[in-house]
Amino acid sequence: MNDRIVILIIDDIEVNRVILKGIFENDYDVIEAENGAQALEILDNGIKVDVILLDIIMPVMDGIDFLKNIKSDKRYCDIPIVVNTQAGEQENEYKALVLGADDFIAKPYEPKIVKRRITNIIEKNIYQKKNMKEVLEDTKHQMLNLIDTVPGGIGIIEVSPQSVRLKMSYFNDGLSSMLGYMKSELQTLINHDINDVIYAKDEEVLREIMCKDEDEIIHCKMRLINKNKNILWTGVSAKMLAKHEDCKTFHVVFMDLTEEMKAETKMKNTMMELKYRVERDTLTGLNNRDSFCTSVEKILQNDKENTYVIGMINIDRFKIVNELFGGKNGDMILKNIASTLKKITKKHGTCARLEADHFAICTTKEYLDENINDFERFLLGKASWNSLNYPIFLHAGFCIADDMDTPVELLCDRASMAMQEVKGNYITRWNYYNDSLKKSMLVEQELINEMDSALENKEFVVYYQPIVDVKTKKTISAEALVRWQHPKKGMISPGIFIPAFEKNGFITKLDMYVCEEVCRHQRKEKDNNNHVVPVSVNLSRINFYNENLYKEVLGLLAKYELTSDDIKLEITESAYEDNPQDLIMAIHTLQKYGFKVLMDDFGSGYSSLNMLKDCCFDILKIDMKFMDDLEQSERASNIIYTIIQMAKNLEIETVVEGVENEKQYEMLKSMGCDNIQGYYFSKPIPEESFVRRLEKESEMDFDDDYYEDKDTILIIDDSEKNRSLLTGVLSDKYNVIEADEGEDGLHILKKNFSEVSLVICSTDMSQMSGIEILDQIKETSFLKKMPVVMMTAYGDFDNETKAIELGASEVVNLPVNVTLLKKRIENIINISNANKYLHAAFIGS
Repeated sequence: MNDRIVILIIDDIEVNRVILKGIFENDYDVIEAENGAQALEILDNGIKVDVILLDIIMPVMDGIDFLKNIKSDKRYCDIPIVVNTQAGEQENEYKALVLGADDFIAKPYEPKIVKRRITNIIEKNIYQKKNMKEVLEDTKHQMLNLIDTVPGGIGIIEVSPQSVRLKMSYFNDGLSSMLGYMKSELQTLINHDINDVIYAKDEEVLREIMCKDEDEIIHCKMRLINKNKNILWTGVSAKMLAKHEDCKTFHVVFMDLTEEMKAETKMKNTMMELKYRVERDTLTGLNNRDSFCTSVEKILQNDKENTYVIGMINIDRFKIVNELFGGKNGDMILKNIASTLKKITKKHGTCARLEADHFAICTTKEYLDENINDFERFLLGKASWNSLNYPIFLHAGFCIADDMDTPVELLCDRASMAMQEVKGNYITRWNYYNDSLKKSMLVEQELINEMDSALENKEFVVYYQPIVDVKTKKTISAEALVRWQHPKKGMISPGIFIPAFEKNGFITKLDMYVCEEVCRHQRKEKDNNNHVVPVSVNLSRINFYNENLYKEVLGLLAKYELTSDDIKLEITESAYEDNPQDLIMAIHTLQKYGFKVLMDDFGSGYSSLNMLKDCCFDILKIDMKFMDDLEQSERASNIIYTIIQMAKNLEIETVVEGVENEKQYEMLKSMGCDNIQGYYFSKPIPEESFVRRLEKESEMDFDDDYYEDKDTILIIDDSEKNRSLLTGVLSDKYNVIEADEGEDGLHILKKNFSEVSLVICSTDMSQMSGIEILDQIKETSFLKKMPVVMMTAYGDFDNETKAIELGASEVVNLPVNVTLLKKRIENIINISNANKYLHAAFIGS
């Protein structure tokens, strides 16, 4: 097979074809055509062509008509075309560009330049495609290797009503290892008769299930036959991959259940023995307190390899359930919970009803950790045990049984103490006991005892931390932060009282109190004719369980005769993890009434990108933890820069928190960050200080030294005449920055690289040549993708070649053809911007 690149030269002048053929024939296969019509005939005959060199002026069919034909034909439109031009053909060059020409070579031909340009075209358009195909093949190979490393068996099974047997077309090494075969041995066996591997009766059942018109994942147990002809129990999960007429293809996973089946049998025997020796709770059939302690002691003594956990579970306000629905329905709930606990602990421990609505479990810590999500659903009443049309919630406390000498009764008491810490907490429903728990609970209880009186006595005060515009350093907003000014204990940190109030739900009252204090402040300042900026108010995640949240906020605005422009609402990222659907609906409702919603602490959790995908935030507040390593870590700065650019592409305003010094500020400014919040500008300050700050700023003139919302071009040239000419030509469509020498140009570019879309640089300068400038740009990691157009003197082939080799996006000759230059710049910037959006979309996905 001939893999050489084929170049089609289209020119009616034989001498030109001979010259071009001489340039390329040693490296590529060359085909010739005298005009466009002859070239189309060559293509239609199925001859492979990789690159076309096209003359414009020809008889029969000229280059322009040929371009129109080939670019409108799906078969050939991707073939790169390089147009041959000569002096005076600018109009034809422009037409060719518009029609989709990829590049030009000028007559008379300079072999070195011509060859380099064609080489660039081939590398960009052909070798990249070939490399991509190789990458895809390599990825496929890696995925197959990865599948072979997965524990358990994986196979692809085909089933058809017309076939009496299942057909396994693929299996991994895990399946052959599970059955004790070499892969080649198992392949031969399956090809002969699949019943030599799958137990015949089970194969019939699986085939029957697969033939049904259902798309759900199939879960079942199946017996396989290993090399020693022994039965091997496996858990099977099958998902349909494709369906072609009556034939279905399934992806099937086999997991060895041999040990699990043995453990199940052993546990059943043990439970039968215990049934006759222990007392039971008469309502639920569970162990009572005494028998639970006895059972746990035995489990701990017999299984010292595993770490066990004692758990105490209580129903919230169960008396209300009995009052509303009667004792009979209350008993039904207790029995349903008992049934669920039996299922949870059946294979991994034991459970009991101690008294009333108090339950206990004992299970391994490993099992609890692996199934914690299911257990949380159980506590939230989302499992099948709650058959009433009424929300019923559970709380739990756990204590690790890591000391064999600790009595089970004491472990239960400690678990109860852990449960008490979260009882009534709307966010956290379970907790582990630890040594500091008792002390912290006493401190927290003291705060809770005083919270209502503190709110009534206005001990909670609002501080304001300014948010400033990066470019002007002007305060454009502020965040309201609450402080507790205790009459005896002094200032209490919000880090102490906020978590306590979130647990017991008092935070919702405090949030509304802060919101009203902010509204009162805004109204007072407006009445005094003072300058006012929007103030953002934090909303705890618990607020989003309140369907009337937006009505309460709107009510405060109406009370103080304000609008939604006067306050903003901040939501922490963690709120999405707890309650994503309710959060999305609440944000949509708030925005419908004109509120701007901020996502606070972006990047602090695990759901950041999902949250951005699902929720339409107006402003993104980047978590202050990113600032810790900003100055020392290039990785940290790259992450922040990527987040900022992604936000810009999503049309989301950005605020970076925790900015503490000039260097951090300058770095964020160069990255294109919109706003800054941090001690570099101001710590959180009392209301009076914040008012004075705004009054002082209102008397200052801020330098709005930012550009219009259009692409910016940096021109580096020591010729004032050239700079003036280019600025005059480009300033109607672009922001233009000028630099009269290389060092100054590089300094401007590094400081403002996020705003510059393209650089135009002359090669011929006295202090630093354009080639040196281009080399430095391409060697700087955050500038290497910057598009650069180099200007050379006519006939300066050496600098043209160097510029192209260093990665210049385009080379133009002086004197400049203005119309052609503007079109080329437009094309380059459009391609660059498209690549940025593709990159942002890739990250977001």
